[in-house]
Amino acid sequence: MEMPDLVEMLKTRQDNRSVEQFAHELGLTASYLYLIYNNKRGISISTIRKFAKYFGEHGDVEMVKALTTYAIGFDPAPSLS
Repeated sequence: MEMPDLVEMLKTRQDNRSVEQFAHELGLTASYLYLIYNNKRGISISTIRKFAKYFGEHGDVEMVKALTTYAIGFDPAPSLS
């Protein structure tokens, strides 16, 4: 999982919410989310944890798997695809 792919997944899940609203739901500042979206800032491990908690609570297994793959650099469970 590469950063641009993860960013696209995030943008898709933002849906019709503003960046400010989505960032608030994720537990981030809007400015930090803008930096991620514009590839000006990487996603820290603590932010990955926030994302994983949020998407896990919302039952988005695909996003949690993508975050895990991004964080460790390979797919830990390819058979779950």
